[in-house]
Amino acid sequence: MKLALVQMKPELHNKKRNLEKILDLSSQAAKDGADFVAFPEMALTGYVCGKRWLEHAEPIGGPATEKVVKLAKDKNIDILFGMPELNGSLAHNSAVLIEPDGVLGVYRKLHLVTFEYAGVRYEEHLFFKPGFDIKVFDTRFGKIGVEICYDFWFPEIERCCALQGAWLLFNISASPFKVPDVFRLLAQARAVENQAFFAFVNEIGPQEGVVFEGGSCIVDNAAQIIESAQYGEDLNDEIIQRELDPDIITQARLDLPLLRDVRPEILRRVADIAEDLYFPPKR
Repeated sequence: MKLALVQMKPELHNKKRNLEKILDLSSQAAKDGADFVAFPEMALTGYVCGKRWLEHAEPIGGPATEKVVKLAKDKNIDILFGMPELNGSLAHNSAVLIEPDGVLGVYRKLHLVTFEYAGVRYEEHLFFKPGFDIKVFDTRFGKIGVEICYDFWFPEIERCCALQGAWLLFNISASPFKVPDVFRLLAQARAVENQAFFAFVNEIGPQEGVVFEGGSCIVDNAAQIIESAQYGEDLNDEIIQRELDPDIITQARLDLPLLRDVRPEILRRVADIAEDLYFPPKR
């Protein structure tokens, strides 16, 4: 499978223009031989939307996803991108995976960011409902796992995906300032501890005084960054591509059987401890 990551500069609140870019850059990647194209978190709208996220949200099967479905069919490619999803009376920070036959599935961000860090105020809990499902998508290229930005800090997500057979893991992100440096390190850690390929794809450019710094990369199961986009303050849209072979991961997991040696009773103990923190036992 030839994977393309599109490090994109969205125009804030301009869904029409951003959708055009998603379609144009996907077509460009397909022309260069890509089978699977991935875009950042909130590629459809930009990230610093505040209350207007609710204005921009649309259902899966709405105008944006339908146009991407058409392109995926025409170009015979899979496309993953971030958008605010309208789900009845709820909104989610979502990643939509589309294949030539249509929408394969949706991942809804599990960990919403609501705090201030490095001078940026995050308010996702004010607008979105968190997801409740760790998703593994059974694609024509094999099983892949998807997460969104802040989910990076919770390694149990990738571990669950790997245990379900995912050979390729994604984090689609809108990471500002110095965060990409940390996320690249997390991508290396998550790849090697799960013996998987890992793809991190980020936004670039300024939005309401916040600068998104790129640093998108593809990491192999030995924690080596095998493809990297630029990162910094003044960047243009960039596509990085790499041929990935799932058979490499199959063999690597036989040679270094980390997943075989996972202890379910330890995972259950972690869950019990975490539950006690939120729901202390009655005395």
